[in-house]
Amino acid sequence: MNRFVAWVQLVPSSDCHFECTPSNFERSHKGLPYARLDIFAQSLLDTYDLVDLVDLVDGMDFSPEWDIENLQLDGTVDVAWAEKKNEAIRSSVPLTDSSCLLEVNTWPWSRRETWEGIVGSKQSRIGPEIPTEFWATRFRPKGDRDPRLPREKGTLDFLKDRECPVNPGNYDVVVVNWDQEAET
Repeated sequence: MNRFVAWVQLVPSSDCHFECTPSNFERSHKGLPYARLDIFAQSLLDTYDLVDLVDLVDGMDFSPEWDIENLQLDGTVDVAWAEKKNEAIRSSVPLTDSSCLLEVNTWPWSRRETWEGIVGSKQSRIGPEIPTEFWATRFRPKGDRDPRLPREKGTLDFLKDRECPVNPGNYDVVVVNWDQEAET
C-alpha cells in the first residue's frame, strides 16, 4: 500500500484578497485547484504577507522582470482590506494585552519597493549551509525547472525509505468561498 501525507489548508477567499472565480484558478498535476501564480503573488503583496511572499519568491525563483507582465506594482498595499480584516479579528477574539498581535499591518507600504526588495534579496536569504554557487535561492538549485511541473518518475524515490513517506507534490492550498456553491 502506498501511503502519503497531504496537507490542505482551507481559508475564506476574503482572507486571500482575490475573487474566487474560475478564471483565477488553475489545477495542479494532481488535479487540485489553486490560485494562479500571478493572482496568488498579487494577493500576498496586497495583503503585505511578507513571510509567504518571501517563500513564494524563493520557491519560484522569480526574476526581477517577472513582475512587469504579472503584477500591479503601482500604489500601496491595500490598507482598506487590512483595516476590515483587523475589525473582523477584533470581533472574533477576546480583547487581551496580546490580541493585537493577531492583527495585520495597516501601514501603506509601497508595492513596488516591497516587491523589488524581496526579489532583490533572494541570495541574501541563502544560509551558510547552502553553497551559493549551486543554489539560486534557499529552495531552488540553479537551473532547476518550474516546481509546479510534475516530476519525472523516480525523482522522489529517496522519500520511500522514511518511516512516514511523503510526496511534497501533494501539498496544495485550496481557497474556498463559502458563499458560493462548489463547481466540479
